[in-house]
Amino acid sequence: MVHEPIIAVELIKLACAKGVIDAVVELSTNLNSNLSQRNSAEKRGKLHLASSGKYLPDSVIGNFAYRMVRVLAETNQPPPQELAELLKALLKQDRPPSKSDRRYVQRLEAIQYLKDNPTTSDRKVAAQVGVSPSTVSRWKKANKL
Repeated sequence: MVHEPIIAVELIKLACAKGVIDAVVELSTNLNSNLSQRNSAEKRGKLHLASSGKYLPDSVIGNFAYRMVRVLAETNQPPPQELAELLKALLKQDRPPSKSDRRYVQRLEAIQYLKDNPTTSDRKVAAQVGVSPSTVSRWKKANKL
């Protein structure tokens, strides 16, 4: 049994090899739709959707997304919003930052602040980056600052 191609080969070439913006927008939209439909079907308990040929696996979608980003960078073109939305869905970044994400950024800010102000107190570092002094002390004890 021969399956119809999910996405036209010419569209893939225009978007991934040549960086034609209209093609990047269309391919990104198609891939995002495919990903969304597959995720919805999986939530309903359907299995083996990518191997059935009806939906693309994340690895293929990710490869196309990477190739589009690369060719746009090589041709000095900004990525369109549709490509950003595809990457957001593919990387599952459609949720607010977690506490650990915020803490990581605060720790990086603390590291930079201490580089600029090496003799400052834990209390001052904490106030500068928005954490408690005990957090700064714990980071220091764990050698994370």
